[in-house]
Amino acid sequence: AVYCAGDPVLPDTVKNPAGGNNYIFWSNQNAPFVPICTPCGNPYTPQNINASYFVVQGNLGCFSNPSSVSVKINPTPTVTACSNITICPGFTAQLTSKVGGDTTGLWYQWFINSWDTVIPNSNSPNISVNPTKDSTMYIVDAKNTYGCWHKDSVTVFLGTGSNCELHIFNGLTPNGDGKNDEWWIDGIRGFPKNNVSIFNRWGENVWAGKNYD
Repeated sequence: AVYCAGDPVLPDTVKNPAGGNNYIFWSNQNAPFVPICTPCGNPYTPQNINASYFVVQGNLGCFSNPSSVSVKINPTPTVTACSNITICPGFTAQLTSKVGGDTTGLWYQWFINSWDTVIPNSNSPNISVNPTKDSTMYIVDAKNTYGCWHKDSVTVFLGTGSNCELHIFNGLTPNGDGKNDEWWIDGIRGFPKNNVSIFNRWGENVWAGKNYD
C-alpha cells in the first residue's frame, strides 16, 4: 500500500472474530516481536518512510500470529500562507505562500471560502485578489508529484479609514527585471465610472480610457 506521510494505515488483516476486548499491536520488525505502542490505535499512522509493519491482535491475553502489511510512505510538501491582510474596498490584496518539504513537481491551487470556489489559473504560490465581502478566506493547496498535498489559509478583511484612497503607481519600466514591470491603480474598482489618462514625462498623453478596472 502507498500512503502520504501522516496518513493512517488500516490493513484488512486486522480483525477480531472472537469479539470482546481487542488490542492491536504494531511492530516494524518480525522477530523478536517488539511493539511500537501498546495498545495501538487502529488505524495506525506509521512514522518510518519505508517499512513492513506487523500486526498482532490480542483478546484476553491471547495473541494471534503476526500478519504483515507492506507500507510505503511518500513524502509530502508543506505550504504556509501569508498572514491575514486588511485592505480598503476596491483594493487589490497580494497573497503569497511559502513551501517546504518535498516539492517535486509541485502544483498549486487556490480556493475561496472552504473549497467552495476554485480560482481559475491559480497554479502559482502568489496571486492577486479583489474581494468584495467584509472578510474572505483563501485556501492554498500544494500537491507534489506523488499526489501528496498540504494546505493553508489566509483571510482578507475590508477596512475603511483615511488610508482608503486611490494608490496610483506612477512609474513604469517594463524591462522584465521584476521591478515596476506592471502598472495599476489600487482602489480603482471602487470608482467604476472613471476616466484614466497616462502621460509620459514630457506631458504627452500616451493612453486614455474609460471605466478602467
